[in-house]
Amino acid sequence: LISLPKGTYVPVFEVKEKLPVSNEVVYQPFSPTVAVIPFSALDPELDGPIAEGICHQISTDLTAFNEISVVSYYSSRKLAAQETDLRRIGELLDASYMITGSVQTVGKIVRVTVQLMVVNQLHQIWASKYEKDRQMFDSFAIQDDIVRQVINQIAGTHGILVRHSVRIPDDKRLLDVKVYDAVFWYYYLVNGVDKDVYRKILGSVRASVELDKRYALGWAILAETYVAGYFFRYDCEVEDPLREAVRCGQLALHLDAKCHHAYQAMALAYIFLHKKDECIHTVEQWLALDSGMAGIAGGLGFCLICCGEYEHGYRMLNDSIQLNPFYQWWFNAGLSLYYLEKGQWDEAYYWAEKMQHPHMPWALIFMITAKQCKGSFEEAAALRRQLKNYIPDTDLREIVYTFILDPEMCDRLYGSLSASDTAVS
Repeated sequence: LISLPKGTYVPVFEVKEKLPVSNEVVYQPFSPTVAVIPFSALDPELDGPIAEGICHQISTDLTAFNEISVVSYYSSRKLAAQETDLRRIGELLDASYMITGSVQTVGKIVRVTVQLMVVNQLHQIWASKYEKDRQMFDSFAIQDDIVRQVINQIAGTHGILVRHSVRIPDDKRLLDVKVYDAVFWYYYLVNGVDKDVYRKILGSVRASVELDKRYALGWAILAETYVAGYFFRYDCEVEDPLREAVRCGQLALHLDAKCHHAYQAMALAYIFLHKKDECIHTVEQWLALDSGMAGIAGGLGFCLICCGEYEHGYRMLNDSIQLNPFYQWWFNAGLSLYYLEKGQWDEAYYWAEKMQHPHMPWALIFMITAKQCKGSFEEAAALRRQLKNYIPDTDLREIVYTFILDPEMCDRLYGSLSASDTAVS
């Protein structure tokens, strides 16, 4: 300890007692770090302001995603003015990923290109191009549209950032990977797992919130893990997984009112609890945040369709899929339900067929209903026989009424499943 006693100019040096070294491991939630590097402008005076505006907005809007960390754009811009080597810039910013791009005007057309690169290899893992009329940039609307498309493809739990970060080498089995973080396991949970992997995921997500009890996103993902366990009929190791999901979701929102996954987890839990009003209220609360997150919007759109709010739910779900084609398999179920309600049987069949989820009867249930309502009775009968390989007839009513809160839709589904094969020929 170096000190300067009052009234003197001579420093005093004192050896302090060594502090004990802690062996405690500091828990750091999984969070890929991304930096937005200033876009190049072919004409600095003409294109520079557009490039700068897009970079600023991408950096700002990315901060709304809890599962990633974003380097300050001020830092990126300042460093990029002093250093030209992209890899060096990324290393100095301690970023795992960089977003770069360019803006150029040719005639009346402005072309904006955006790339996402891995810093340590400068390997490009995603790119997109946008061309718009120059006059459209006189308002913020076109910039907002470009940025919205960019962030919803690269961010979120189904964006390229997380998909690339959590990728497991081919020579490793999922159960052997020693990563105990909620976001990592959530990626595998939503793509469907067996009961052994589910048990691993549940234990790991629980461990993440035990290590950091203020980890809001972890609590939200734990909530959705309980909902998934209930849906797949796995052992959730709690007496009432749906009410536990609501409790975890509420805790997540108490810690962070903008924890978007918490709204999705709670809305899904309310669907299975048959609490329609609570589900719709949860969706409305999320919409009030005005975040524009495509992945969450799609999940909540699915919930609205299950509640019988078909048009609003469809708009949210369809917009989500248009922005990011890497969506969860059950989004297809929502679209199939929507087209069943509209009487568009071929469309309903198409989206049901796209579910492609093993050991799940729902795709067959929607396909049977589409064929039966269309009048393709022999095809419907063949699909009913196929369904019997998955579930016994005695479970049909219970399954149909699991998460669909529109009584008329439930009656249509159950009626198609219980139709007589001999009577329809």
